[in-house]
Amino acid sequence: MNKPTMKTRGAVLYTRVSGEEQDKHGTSPETQRDACRAKALELGLPIIAEYYDGGVSGGFLLMRKEFQAALADIQAGRADTLICPSISRYSRDVEHQQAVKKTVKAAGGRLVFCDMTFEDTPEGDLNFTIQGGFAEYEKAVIRSRTMKGKRKQAGNGIQPARAFSPYGYHIVTKGDVLGGEYPAGSLGKYIVLEDQAQIVRWLYAAYAAGTHSLPQAMQHLNAEAVPTPRGAAIWRASSLRSILVNPVYKGFHVFGRWESFLDEGRLSQASRVTGQLYTTASARRALPASQQVSIPTPVIVPEEVWDRVQARLAENRTRRGGNPARIKMLSGRVFCPECDHKMILRGAEARKGENSDTYLCGHYHDLLKNTGERPCSGSRYLRRKTEAAVLRALHDAVHRPTVVAKALATYQRGMAEEQRKNGVREADPRKELATLDKRLADLAQQEASAVSAQIAGIRAGASPEAYAAVFAQIAAERKDLEDRRGVLSGRVAPRRENGTAKDGAALPVDITKILSEMQAVLTSDLIPGTAKRDALGLIIEKVICTKDGAEVKFVSGLFSAEDFGSAGGSGDTLHSVTVLNPPGGAEYGTAAAYGTGSDDATINNYSVGLQIDYGRTRFILTGDAQHEAEGAMLGAHAGLACDVLKAGHHGSKTATGEDWLSRLQPRFAVISCGRNNRFGHPAPSTLERLGAHGVDIYRTDKQGAITFVSDGKTVIARPYLR
Repeated sequence: MNKPTMKTRGAVLYTRVSGEEQDKHGTSPETQRDACRAKALELGLPIIAEYYDGGVSGGFLLMRKEFQAALADIQAGRADTLICPSISRYSRDVEHQQAVKKTVKAAGGRLVFCDMTFEDTPEGDLNFTIQGGFAEYEKAVIRSRTMKGKRKQAGNGIQPARAFSPYGYHIVTKGDVLGGEYPAGSLGKYIVLEDQAQIVRWLYAAYAAGTHSLPQAMQHLNAEAVPTPRGAAIWRASSLRSILVNPVYKGFHVFGRWESFLDEGRLSQASRVTGQLYTTASARRALPASQQVSIPTPVIVPEEVWDRVQARLAENRTRRGGNPARIKMLSGRVFCPECDHKMILRGAEARKGENSDTYLCGHYHDLLKNTGERPCSGSRYLRRKTEAAVLRALHDAVHRPTVVAKALATYQRGMAEEQRKNGVREADPRKELATLDKRLADLAQQEASAVSAQIAGIRAGASPEAYAAVFAQIAAERKDLEDRRGVLSGRVAPRRENGTAKDGAALPVDITKILSEMQAVLTSDLIPGTAKRDALGLIIEKVICTKDGAEVKFVSGLFSAEDFGSAGGSGDTLHSVTVLNPPGGAEYGTAAAYGTGSDDATINNYSVGLQIDYGRTRFILTGDAQHEAEGAMLGAHAGLACDVLKAGHHGSKTATGEDWLSRLQPRFAVISCGRNNRFGHPAPSTLERLGAHGVDIYRTDKQGAITFVSDGKTVIARPYLR
């Protein structure tokens, strides 16, 4: 039987101060220490050690290192009494109070407070709990009162948080007022620092105009030796981004966007950025807009320039940002079918592999994390199915253009009807073009006048840089107008006369050829995701996830009736059979395709491969074709994809390869093989590959005859044996 630890009859003293303001309330370190020493003398206990935590909240436990050391002395038997000035110095968290009390009691020690006594009775325990609750309540009241005062100040246009001023401004502090630098009425107000404001205006104008990226702007400021906001040695792109996203420059600061809270669980977590353990338990979460207060500020940047900068930042982040290894062909173009916000790609567990990646609504993810709200159901959609649906849409656009034309016409009618209901009239693009051309001409005249004024100023001794911001803003507006003009020009298609445009210009490139080439790009394993994403952006505006795949919306104006004028009557036919193998109609026994060998592999590769299209559904049947034939079909037919795949060669390991599955992305695979056959079909490796791609597998050896029913939109599998 273990003997209890022998206790040294003595006391450890613990004191704590969380802020300088407590000096005024009789809780300074000296006052607390004197009270604890007097208590030890009263009890006749020698003082073993004294511990003090400065600047640490009573809501913490693990972060109070000195408190932990005091507890260690009690647990190790070096002392038997823990003396604290009051229960509020001991802890302001009820759970912590009870946990520490149990720890001390289990070690054979006792808790003593200078300002009150708790008997070791049920009544004493109840009193301890009540007093502990008051300590926690007092902490919450102090915080609530402080925040209420700060919100009131913010509502009166006074910035309560004055420790740091945004670059380009100075927030007047109490010290400024007491020093006579500013009048009392300016406390908490934003004052523009013109030398810094000029840098801010240049940065916004240059980024909005597209003349400088963040790294280029950083290099320019460092080359000009422009002082940094906090006295750092050099400018960094992250500092510039924080300036570009701050709404303070367009006329307001949002106070109360975030709420700080304590979470000591963070101390055992590693930062996703540095990989190091967090050193503080402080964290923050977003507050709803109803609790936020706007503080007016002097405008440095016009709102329209600020908006253009946000648009460019969002475009770069969505279309070009992120880890290149994680960028896929649909990055930035997939939208939630319920709330119409962009979806984000969430990685699968390692054991499931990349083919189990899913799209999740980004708006749902952010709100749930920050506020607990659920703007939609948060359903997940497999990336492979979404991408396969996009590839099928491209195939339809290439091979059945009239179907796409009708779908686009229906979509455009729906948009027009929606605009009509909302009282919005669609502007005539030709009139808009004329308006843009006039504004561009006016801008050129404005720029010429600015140049003349600059020359006159230089002759008078002014700095050549005086008009830099003016020219940057002109450049930004010109780029915006030219971009809008380019979009409108694409919508104003020239009328055709005898194979040429009315103005004599050559006709645009055949849209069918463009789409066909695009298919080859998107299905290539050699082209990275970033290139696929950028290429797809030229023809597809939006992809909306659905349960069975995706709804694809092509770029407005990409198709017109004239693009499909030569389709002919058979263009509406949705049902077709295409021979995929052997390539070029080669026959066994000729020197073409797979040679003239008599071995089983050669003969099998000459199996007829068929693609059967019924409406928007597709079946691919490959007989006994093996890996070599699969590779030949992939090379000869761009954009192969299907709903149902008949696995080649009875599911043998020599067929249904990884490249074949990655390109086809089938929903179903059927394997034709006999029960307990002597060949061991299907091969375990084939089943593993199909499973890794999330394919639903049907086998005749287990389920008998298998019927696939298609209505032209979806496919249903009906096995004879369940």
